[in-house]
Amino acid sequence: KAAGAVIQYKGSAAVLSFPTWAAESPEVVEIIGTEGRITLDWMGAHPVRITIRMTPALCWEEPQGHTSTTQNGVQPYVETYTYPLPEPWGLPAPNWSFVNQHGFIYQAQAVHRCLAAKLKECPQFPKKESLRIMKLLDEIEKGIENPCR
Repeated sequence: KAAGAVIQYKGSAAVLSFPTWAAESPEVVEIIGTEGRITLDWMGAHPVRITIRMTPALCWEEPQGHTSTTQNGVQPYVETYTYPLPEPWGLPAPNWSFVNQHGFIYQAQAVHRCLAAKLKECPQFPKKESLRIMKLLDEIEKGIENPCR
């Protein structure tokens, strides 16, 4: 079984897909917008590489309305950022649950910076946004049969 959700956002729609727990999935996150795409490479929850692909202006100016880079025969502008994991890579300790979970070190460092600056929330990801996403995911989870629970 697999699940998905369609989310309306400011006149647009986004589709969240939750692959089945019974199969191997790529664990890649793609955020697709009107001007390009952001890919959070494996493992999507804590990636080691983020790729941003921007649609060139040529595609938006194309007279027949083809906004796709492939339809226009051009390559998107591509920028890749890497975020290496601390060593050892993979499962660093026998009791750790997930591969790369120590990749959350970047979030931990952000928390430390905020605490040192006496901030009550991270300016890049405020509490209001965290709560909004948590409520949204709670609603989506209600419709997903999860054999891990």
